[in-house]
Amino acid sequence: MLLDKAKRSPSMRVNKVKVMKTTDRLNLAAVLKALSRESRFEDYFRKAAGAAASCCGADGAALIMRDGDSMQYRFFLGVPQAFRQRFMGYRYPADQGVSGEVLRTGRYRFVGDYAHSSMAMETFVSAGLRANLAVPVHWPDGEMAAVLAVSWFGSRTNLPDPEALETVEALAGLVGAALLREEMETRLRAQALSDSLTGLPNRHALPEVLEGAMSRARRQERMLSVIVIDLDGFKAVNDRLGHHFGDLLLKSCADRLREIVRRGDTVVRMGGDEFLVLSEGIQRVSEVEVLCRRIDLVLRLRMTVDGRRVSVRPSIGVAMLMDDEGDVNALIHQADMAMYSAKSEGGGYRFYGHEIDRHQQARRAIREALESALQENGLALYLQPIVDLADGRPVGAEALLRWPQASGEVLAPDSFLWAVHDDPLMERIGRWVIATGVSILRAWQSESALAEMTLALNVSDWELRKKGFCESLDQLAGGEHPVNYARLHFEIVETASLSDRKEIVEVLTQCAARGISVYLDDFGTGYASLSHLSEMPVNGVKIDRRFVDQIDRASQSRSLVQAIIGMAEPFGHAVVAEGIERPEQTAWLRQLGCRYGQGYLFGRPMPADEFRAWVTAWQGQDELPA
Repeated sequence: MLLDKAKRSPSMRVNKVKVMKTTDRLNLAAVLKALSRESRFEDYFRKAAGAAASCCGADGAALIMRDGDSMQYRFFLGVPQAFRQRFMGYRYPADQGVSGEVLRTGRYRFVGDYAHSSMAMETFVSAGLRANLAVPVHWPDGEMAAVLAVSWFGSRTNLPDPEALETVEALAGLVGAALLREEMETRLRAQALSDSLTGLPNRHALPEVLEGAMSRARRQERMLSVIVIDLDGFKAVNDRLGHHFGDLLLKSCADRLREIVRRGDTVVRMGGDEFLVLSEGIQRVSEVEVLCRRIDLVLRLRMTVDGRRVSVRPSIGVAMLMDDEGDVNALIHQADMAMYSAKSEGGGYRFYGHEIDRHQQARRAIREALESALQENGLALYLQPIVDLADGRPVGAEALLRWPQASGEVLAPDSFLWAVHDDPLMERIGRWVIATGVSILRAWQSESALAEMTLALNVSDWELRKKGFCESLDQLAGGEHPVNYARLHFEIVETASLSDRKEIVEVLTQCAARGISVYLDDFGTGYASLSHLSEMPVNGVKIDRRFVDQIDRASQSRSLVQAIIGMAEPFGHAVVAEGIERPEQTAWLRQLGCRYGQGYLFGRPMPADEFRAWVTAWQGQDELPA
């Protein structure tokens, strides 16, 4: 507070040495003007402290910050170098010394003979402190934040004149306001550079952190690694269980990363489901490989989140700084490309190399072309006949995604879908397949030759887990001419149905209630096949082509096929054999009790118009193809 001259005790002015008037020593207007130009708190304090010391004829000043139950020296001006070196950052109990008295009373305190004062601390006496004026520094709300200590290290002095004291108090008030601004700016900077969900540094903090790490690596002649981590399957979990659950899952992943990285490594949340680990002081590449394996393992392990057991699969990309070349952006870009390479190969970790660069360029080109094809109706569903093996009569078709090229070549999914694995475009393609398949089935219902045909669509587990799957399907299949769901089959890959089985079973049960049949594709290649047949609403299985390939040449293949049929029969499930190319295969399948089949022997995948013509041409035939 400003001192009240009228209430000041006369005893406070006795024996005071004659000093120049404050206005002679200090041009307040000039000081205020100078302070208004300072944005850095340290510079601001230096000018304010210099003015405070000048108006009192003191040697220097310091700011002692309050930190809970202690006081800490933070800033100095004009004090001896030895004092500065000794006490920068020095802490002592908040109830001790002159500052302790100021905190207790809330008023300034002057000690003209510090060494003989009851408030003296031996540490400061031995450092040469002769006299001290301590003035409270308040936050604007009145709470005391610090003490402005004006100090004398020469001869003893008396209490400064009232005008000087008022000036110091006014300057202390300005320092308090500047301190609040500094605290707010520091807090805002921290918030801007921190991820609010996980508490990790965010991508805005990365350039500065990475620049510093690269400088240290070059100076110490050590390697540096940037590890980019993307969580495959996170989007499906987020869509199915909601953003709140997704946030909890991200926090769990962040906690696991914090626990397993090396001391000194930095974990950053780049945004969404992507993290980055910055690892310094590396002497051997094998150290990074060990870290990547730990990251891969800990993130693959199932987590209990909000009472649910879920899992994701990490794709990890690594870029190494091994010499003086490279910059921040290039290093992150290389790690990104390595991560996408890992993703396209099913997860795990990959190190950046020039072949990855070429791979990613090809990936981007395919994705861009595929997106254009989707927008311009450049994709197609080709239909492969499914026949009754007893007489070769076509009973339906499987719809297979194809991408016709301007050259006349028709690309199969395995040649282009790798470029959009776990990409939003993949979801759009899946919706297009279902919508197009429903349109084909609707058109068949008005044609006598095709009205009884079934159409099988491949549906991924992440599509089934999306909220509102059946409701969206009803919108597509309804209308003035609703699709007969009894003619629609869904094929799901056996291994896919293992993850989050409860949710998938619920959706498949809803599909079955609508009359849609569900087939397990590639049956026998996954896990727990028998449990799938007993626990899931399944209507049939499809024997994978690898078991059919040698059925007419190897007894082991025949035994495997017989075992699969034996597993399905007790549940009343239909069995379809895939990949039939020779009549001898058909003969064995019929002998073993397989009812339906598909393969090049009966017909290759063909456009819908050709399939219509193929079915029409078959009418009246009573033999299987020779």
